[in-house]
Parts: sequence; C-alpha cells; structure tokens
Amino acid sequence: MVAPELASACSICLAGDPVFTSQGTTGHEVGKVSTYVEYRNIRKRSGPLPGEPADHEERNNTQRLDFFVSVTPLDRITLSIDIPYVWNEVTELEDTGPEEFKLDGLGDITLATNVVLWRNRDVLPTTWVDGRFFLKLPTGNSSQSIDGVKDPHVQEGTGSFDFGFGLGGVHRMDAATLFGSATYRVNREGTVEYRFGNAFLMTVGAEVPVGKYLGWGPSSLTPGVQLDLRHTERDEFQGGNYQHSGGTIVFVTPSVRVQLPWFTGSDAPFLRGAVQVPLGDRG
Repeated sequence: MVAPELASACSICLAGDPVFTSQGTTGHEVGKVSTYVEYRNIRKRSGPLPGEPADHEERNNTQRLDFFVSVTPLDRITLSIDIPYVWNEVTELEDTGPEEFKLDGLGDITLATNVVLWRNRDVLPTTWVDGRFFLKLPTGNSSQSIDGVKDPHVQEGTGSFDFGFGLGGVHRMDAATLFGSATYRVNREGTVEYRFGNAFLMTVGAEVPVGKYLGWGPSSLTPGVQLDLRHTERDEFQGGNYQHSGGTIVFVTPSVRVQLPWFTGSDAPFLRGAVQVPLGDRG
C-alpha cells in the first residue's frame, strides 16, 4: 500500500480439487477400484525471472494428460495415484523476436490417501468429511537444458518432494450434490534452484442431476459449477523472490458430466468437460 509495484501474477499450479472431479467422491465401498483420465490445456502469461529485462514476458502453454487410479482396501480409506504426462511450451518475447522452448515427458507422480473422518451412516452415506494427505514425487525430468537455458517453467517436473494435507466434504441431496475442500501444499526447492511458493487451495461447488428431471436417468446429464481459490507465497529463484508470482486468485469453473449411453448403473463411465476461468489477472 505504501510503495505498490505492478506484477503479472503467475496463474499456474492447477487450482481446484482433482480428487473430487476425478473420483466423484471419496466415500468408496471396500474393494472398489476407480479410474479416471483427464486432459487439461492451460495458458498463462508471466513476467521476467530475476535478472531478466523488465520488459521481458513469457507466454506458457501447458498440456497435461493425467491418469488417476484409486482403490479402497479398507473401510474409510481410499488410496490413489496420479500419473501425468506433460507437454510444456514457453515463448519468451524479446526485442530480437520470440524464442520458443518445448519439452514433454512423464511428469511428477502424486500419491494420495483419503480417510473418512465422519459420515452420517455406514452404508450409502449422503454426508461425510474426509482428511487428505498427498506426496508428490520427483519423477519428471527437471534439469534439461535447451540451447544452454534451464527454464524451470518448461521442465516436466520440479525435482522436489512436495506434500500437502487438507479436508474435504460432500453433502448429497435429491436436487444437488454440494462439495468443498481446503488443502495446503508445501513446495520444496527443486533442481534448478527454483521453489514454487507454498499454496492454499479451496474449492466449493455443486452439481445438479438435470437428467433425472428430464427422465433420462439420475446420472445421464449433470451440470455443475465451482469456485476455486488459490493463494500462494511468492516463488524463489536463485535465492531471490520472483516478483511475478504469488498472490490470490479465484477461478470459476462451469462443468457438465454426461454418462456414456452404452452403460447403465451408478458405476457407468462418464465424460466430463470443464472450463476454469480466472476472475482477474493480477495477484
């Protein structure tokens, strides 16, 4: 407030709750196995890294293909794994013209454990709260050089063990399903002396089974909307703070889920599409 400086906030890091959107809920029955494949295309702009010209700008385009598998070996406990393949492209806009850097490959695998802390009944619960813990492994390449440059934003992985924890809850009604979660993520310094700032992620949302009212079945057509908040500390690069990072940003995420017509029952496969739109571009 005393000496403000303009900063182009970094909007990367997948704000939102991938556990809810991938598995639908975490209240699985014992022995159940769930799979989910998700493709994301993320575009953003960011300012220069420390030591680069002040008018330098980066345009990032990240594509991710995540394969989720979850299993419930014991009552109240669900284990999951997220295996991502990433395509990263960074275009640096300079006086001499744009310069592109591209890398693709296996990203950082994430292991997660969800524990149901409370539920309104043991069989087919409609309301429950779970605790969550996850660990991100440094499985993706994190120190590749392109024309002598090691850009941390183009690497497939960070080179660090990161972890997080939080709470999630679901309340199912005939007219809608309400859900929410809050997660704190701790990021450690990676291979190229870059550390993404610790992040607080919060999601609140609702899904409405419109298909049921149209006579198509309760899961045939389910639109939804959620708000995803992301608050982070500034990143650190080579011992200094990255000005164009950190801050608070809120996304609105409309979605629609359609059950594949060739299957029946509550475990039938579905197709889900969503758009995550930031409500601002400054942090």
